[in-house]
Amino acid sequence: MRPAGRRLFLSQWSVPPNNRFDGGPPFVREAVVKKRIFIFITMSVFLMPGCRLVELVRPGESPVDRLERECHILQADLDNVKKQTDERNADLRRAYADIKAELNGMRSELQSLRGEQEQTAYTLECHLRDFEAWRRQQEAALKALQQPPEPAKTGESSDAGPAVPVTGTAESAAKTGGTVPANAPVMDEDAFYESGRQLFDKGDYAGARNIFEQFLTQYPQSRQTDNAYFWIGETYYREGRYEKAILEYQEVIDKFPDGNKVPASLLKQGMAFNKIKDDINARLVLKRLIREYPDSQEAKNAGHLLQE
Repeated sequence: MRPAGRRLFLSQWSVPPNNRFDGGPPFVREAVVKKRIFIFITMSVFLMPGCRLVELVRPGESPVDRLERECHILQADLDNVKKQTDERNADLRRAYADIKAELNGMRSELQSLRGEQEQTAYTLECHLRDFEAWRRQQEAALKALQQPPEPAKTGESSDAGPAVPVTGTAESAAKTGGTVPANAPVMDEDAFYESGRQLFDKGDYAGARNIFEQFLTQYPQSRQTDNAYFWIGETYYREGRYEKAILEYQEVIDKFPDGNKVPASLLKQGMAFNKIKDDINARLVLKRLIREYPDSQEAKNAGHLLQE
């Protein structure tokens, strides 16, 4: 048996059946209230989140009704998730369709560019073949023109001998048009070249060309050989005979690839092509000049020509 004093204490401070405190020390009431608040908050955390869990049992609700209600809740959540998934799938399908359409457009554009590239390559190849055939024809005609004349018949004579390079000073060469009788002494190499330059500067392009051609014949290994070819091309260019000028510029490019006249020859060759309305070859030559001699003044001039 409990002591009388302990029974009296328990009877005074024990919890009544309806779980309400009508009296007792304040600290006991405060502890019970805090405990109930803690239990309420804990249940709220677990039973009332954003995603619905099992709700509290409603009064008078049978277990079957509660399960059916929970199934309806879960079905609603499932339908919501399905709806969101369908919306996302629809967005992905639309994005996929847009990307596929864009890829198809890029593929069509690429095929079109390939077709244009093939057509351009074919056209360029035809132009090159035609140009090469025309060049061989012009070279054959030029060689025919350079062949020596037939010897005079017996009994015929001429007071003047065959023409040879001018002798003496550059001034005498300019006055005689580039030729004198054969018994004249051979002139100095530099003076010979300079006489052709003087005739060119005076506008006598035919006389200058005659001097430069004789210079090439007499001094084929001269350091001025590439310059002589270039100035022959310039005489044709000044006369408007652009096809012949193109051939002479090509002589410089082919025979003296390391010479200092190659950039100028490429530039003037591109300009000559432009004069005869051959824009394709003109652009090809000018682009080659820019690619191979990017730091030259001729390349800068070619860039300006390509922008026009």
